[in-house]
Amino acid sequence: MTQLYAKIKNSSRRRSQQGYHLDSKGKHIPFPVEIPDIENLYEGEVKGGVGGNYHFDDVNIYVKVDGKFKRIK
Repeated sequence: MTQLYAKIKNSSRRRSQQGYHLDSKGKHIPFPVEIPDIENLYEGEVKGGVGGNYHFDDVNIYVKVDGKFKRIK
């Protein structure tokens, strides 16, 4: 199964939690997440990160390909 990652959007009301997901240079990086309720995918949220759960409106979703994060559109 492919690991999913999320990155909190700058426009999110939860953007203050971005500081918990930084690389060694202080850049915001995606963090591992899962979709706990696949049946409600279009109304749902992802589970992971410091906040525990994030609505899709609050994050961008990524996969890692050849060591680089690629955003799912």
